[in-house]
Amino acid sequence: MVEKGDRWPMPLPPEVYAPAVALLEAIRFVDEGGSYEKYMFETDGLTDDGSLKAAAGKLKMMEKDKQLAQELQNPPGEEVMAEGEEPPPMPEGEEAEMSPDEELLSENM
Repeated sequence: MVEKGDRWPMPLPPEVYAPAVALLEAIRFVDEGGSYEKYMFETDGLTDDGSLKAAAGKLKMMEKDKQLAQELQNPPGEEVMAEGEEPPPMPEGEEAEMSPDEELLSENM
C-alpha cells in the first residue's frame, strides 16, 4: 500500500497502463474541436496517489459522457453504411511482381 502523497514504487501494470494510453489516443483521434481536453491526463505522470485519484475521476467523467461514447464508437472517416449497402469498390492497383519470399508468404496466408 502506498502512503498518502508517496510515489508509486514501480511502473503501473501493463493491464492498467496500456488501456489508459489506448483510450487517450482514441479520444485524441476523435476530438477534432478540442471539446474533450478536460478528460486528458498524462499517463506517464501516474506515479502518486493524487495523480491516480485525478485520473480515476476523469475516467468516471468519461463514463458518463454519452456523446464521447458515441464518437468513440463511430470515429471520423468511418461512415455507417445502411443495411444491405455495398462498400465502394477498391481502386485497381498496378500488379507488381512479387519476390519469391512474397509469393511464398501469399500462398501460406
